[in-house]
Amino acid sequence: MAVCDRSVRRIVAIQELAMELPAKIDLKVGETYTLKLPGLGTAGYQWTYDIGGDRNLIDVSQTTAKSSEFPAVGSSIDRAFILRGLAPGQVTIHFMQQRPWERNQPPVAEHTLQVEIKKA
Repeated sequence: MAVCDRSVRRIVAIQELAMELPAKIDLKVGETYTLKLPGLGTAGYQWTYDIGGDRNLIDVSQTTAKSSEFPAVGSSIDRAFILRGLAPGQVTIHFMQQRPWERNQPPVAEHTLQVEIKKA
């Protein structure tokens, strides 16, 4: 039951964090922006994304978010998505956090980000 309680608390924290995440960003071609999203990997959840619009306008990569603290045993590590503008235009990136084996279930967390890329 303690694991379930921690997962519920983590989900509430994710929902609160969603209020702090940007809904729109502006990038110049060649510029990068890092979006940090809370992890729930210890519960099996992974962040995935879909790009709406021309996928050739932006490069998206992900890595483990850097932290100055050592994570507690059994805690999840946040994910960092690095967005790099490749060409002028607009895209929408929809991030979803769900378990890979539960694709028919709604994500436990979601975030949609509008990205406008301008000439450098």
